Amino acid sequence: MTPTQALDDRPLATSGRILLLGLSQSLPAGCTFSDERCETVTVWGPGPMLVRRLAIDIALRRSLSGFSLYPLLPDGTRLPAAPLRGTDASGAASLRLDTEKALAWELVDESERSSRDCSAP
Repeated sequence: MTPTQALDDRPLATSGRILLLGLSQSLPAGCTFSDERCETVTVWGPGPMLVRRLAIDIALRRSLSGFSLYPLLPDGTRLPAAPLRGTDASGAASLRLDTEKALAWELVDESERSSRDCSAP
């Protein structure tokens, strides 16, 4: 599952800053269930949190020319930009999100570069 949110109060189709989340199964270490279907937790466990790895390819119906994709630390600090896959003949762009690197990413149109980012106060 990859929820998205425009960070600049514009529709996703025209936004210059988009937050992408990679949500998969996450549970604290030591968590136990009442049966093999894992529907009822009997012990939450002490942690740390364990997150099931998720790798997903996303296709967008817009060009990402000029965009950078930044993995984000839990506090919103940007890590070095991750590669984008480019656009196809129809102008659609694709990118790959992998939770091995981060659980959140910021897609930024560098031509609209702003001093604001997720780590800014």
